[in-house]
Amino acid sequence: MGEAVVIFNPVAGRGLGDALSARAETQLRAAGWRVRRIPTREHDGAEPLAREVAHEVDLLVVAGGDGSLREAIEGLGEERRRVEVGLLPLGNANVVARELEIPLEPEGSLRVLGEMRSRSMDLARARSPELGSRLVLAMVGIGWDAATVRLLDGIRHSRPGRVWYRLWADSAYVIAGLIAALWPRPPSLRLRADGSWLAPRFRGLQLCNLRTYGKGMSMAPDAHPASALIHYQARKRAALPFLAWHLIAAQLGRKVPTCISDYGAAKAAAVTSAEAFPAQIDGDYWGCARELEVEILPGALRIIAP
Repeated sequence: MGEAVVIFNPVAGRGLGDALSARAETQLRAAGWRVRRIPTREHDGAEPLAREVAHEVDLLVVAGGDGSLREAIEGLGEERRRVEVGLLPLGNANVVARELEIPLEPEGSLRVLGEMRSRSMDLARARSPELGSRLVLAMVGIGWDAATVRLLDGIRHSRPGRVWYRLWADSAYVIAGLIAALWPRPPSLRLRADGSWLAPRFRGLQLCNLRTYGKGMSMAPDAHPASALIHYQARKRAALPFLAWHLIAAQLGRKVPTCISDYGAAKAAAVTSAEAFPAQIDGDYWGCARELEVEILPGALRIIAP
């Protein structure tokens, strides 16, 4: 065995990160690993911690949500092709864990970590002149869901909002989603897939590396973590009834009719608009942009999963 680091978010899982990461440390030591356990800092997240250990670690375990996992993988840089990554899911949605069938309960996730079977997973890279560059694990959302996450960010940064989110996060998503759905002017978007512009103007987009969206839904049912493609859902209509239709279909893992949305896949996709549009990555608000590109990175990660 070699060097292992366990990065944990102390507030994830309603404060369970410390205890679960300690159990992981004990388990890995018993298996012969040399282990360090490091908590994330309040404002820095997992990225700088992973960057500090990237060249000396063989196994990086993240106890936290999708955001902490993405930050850690970003911090590994090109070392992510060498370092195996383990996940102990403690977030709200846990999209990556759901996609890869990593158990959400602590006992199950520790068991999977102990089995040390890894699989290859695609990543994606999003770039924007206004926002910079960021890795993507699951999806880039543009339009309604990004506006929802932006509103949710505001809720979570207020003192009563933090309490509300920790006690009942799903209700906060519902309220923010309803407010975002009533936004008067959704963006008018153009989509280019592998160099070819799609004819319609769209009102919202999902650019997906994984099939899973949220808690078990699917906006792009054909997506797969090893497909070497970005799968998209391009929404032509933004009114509340059509949004509800999208969400019901996503819950059932089905597509909506082509008169409502287009579906497809590409190795690279670009989005432009005359007005700034909100964008989210893996459930975290990224910012507003007028241009954004997403490129697939095939087999860029080895992650421990069943």
